[in-house]
Amino acid sequence: MRFQRSRRPRRTLVVLVLLLGTSAVGFGIRKQFITAQRAGTDSYVVPEWEKYASGGFRIGPAHAPVAVIVFSDFSCSFCRTVASDLRYIRAEHHDSVAEIYRNFPLTSHQVGRAAAEASVCASQQGAFAAYHDQLFAHQEDLRMKPWVSFAKAVGVPDLTVFESCLRDSATARMVSDDSMAGAELGVQATPTVLVNELLFVGAPGRAALARAVDEQLKKSRALRTAGER
Repeated sequence: MRFQRSRRPRRTLVVLVLLLGTSAVGFGIRKQFITAQRAGTDSYVVPEWEKYASGGFRIGPAHAPVAVIVFSDFSCSFCRTVASDLRYIRAEHHDSVAEIYRNFPLTSHQVGRAAAEASVCASQQGAFAAYHDQLFAHQEDLRMKPWVSFAKAVGVPDLTVFESCLRDSATARMVSDDSMAGAELGVQATPTVLVNELLFVGAPGRAALARAVDEQLKKSRALRTAGER
């Protein structure tokens, strides 16, 4: 996968293995044979970002100029932080920003996969956004409560259908499709976030996310203005 560092002069380097990690965060991501173009210190540029926005679950307007694509795990505490930050940013920007949630449950998290499948089942009854918020809000309960209890709490209309969906092999395949998209991008840790073309590994923080969103909105407006001339 090709990445470019954002916002600096064009200096191309080939990195055989890139390992990012901190003991405090407890995750790392490795990329092999990456051609990176240096620019900022916090993000990479992914020119083919739009294909990663074509799957997953959208929270927000269909034609928002900025898509925040999040490869995430419902049992990951840093993913919960990103979800909270995005709720704030979406509220600030209304129709200009949409989140696209892509399930990337880690094998090291006991309930991540099951939570991802439950979110798929909620989505089939139009309740993905509410279920997404419910799982993150009650993350400490994921190992103790049945998935249907979260569905009931957010008003999923047919709980029998929901429970049947949990047993359907097609549900597991939908989660696998998201995970395969993440693997193609090179995701090995959650959260991994794309703000349009800008890639962040780990939870970038609300301020960094807001700056990236503003940058992409300005770019979108500039392109729209140029197209009108």
